[in-house]
Amino acid sequence: MIHAFQKKSKAGIATPKSEMELVRQRLQQLRTEVKNAEKKSS
Repeated sequence: MIHAFQKKSKAGIATPKSEMELVRQRLQQLRTEVKNAEKKSS
């Protein structure tokens, strides 16, 4: 799991932009870490 949050608003269905940006940042960091780990094991 990269990121989890509890949606509190019942109105609207869009995920807040700040939450989406945090998810994107964490996903990029995870991809970088996986890539580096693959290089070390090769």
